[in-house]
Amino acid sequence: MSALFSWNSLLLTGLLTASQLTAHAQVDLQTFSDATVQAVLTATMVNAIKRSNTTSRPATSAVATKRFAYTPTAVLRQQTVQQLAARLKPNNPAAANSLATGKVDYSTIYRSIVQGTSLPENDAAAALASYLITGYLIMNGVHDDNAITPSMAQGVRTQIAGMLASNSQLASPTAVAKLGEEMKLQTVLLTATWQQSIKNNNEAAFRTSTGQLFSKQYGFDMTKVRPTAKGFAPR
Repeated sequence: MSALFSWNSLLLTGLLTASQLTAHAQVDLQTFSDATVQAVLTATMVNAIKRSNTTSRPATSAVATKRFAYTPTAVLRQQTVQQLAARLKPNNPAAANSLATGKVDYSTIYRSIVQGTSLPENDAAAALASYLITGYLIMNGVHDDNAITPSMAQGVRTQIAGMLASNSQLASPTAVAKLGEEMKLQTVLLTATWQQSIKNNNEAAFRTSTGQLFSKQYGFDMTKVRPTAKGFAPR
């Protein structure tokens, strides 16, 4: 089985051609936040974790699973990159320019990150799960590519789908696709920036800034949870 979140070779692939972005993005990690994601999850994540050991799993049906699948387009991918560049620009114009003008094939990199897992590639709930799991790995200093099993990844995806299912902001296929591509790109950037921090012997500081971001966005401490087959659960 291919390793989950195999970030060790990402920058060596040459796919992230805007190479200077990672150094700049470390400084302004909080500009990666997405308003839609915050609105969807901030108030619900803690309760979902508390319920994770119960038998209630409303998102396991085929209908709920299928709802967050989508078909990406080249136009949407381009819009995703440009919109994130626009959010970066006020505080970090150099990083914004690198992202906007570079040929960032984030879809291919994202595919390599989740290869061999149970997570579908084009699925908004799975993309958000990938982002959160990456945050978990960073904040807990986990460098083992095999630490997250497919059942754990699917459990987090199911947990996330349960929270997204009732949100009116994601009622349309367009909104689902937009969220999915946004979180794919954010997962790639977060992973690449993590690798860069390790390369620069700055992982501890990056771990701190990432912890602050996730605590602000999602309202819980990633060092106090663990991924399970039922999603994130208290340690």
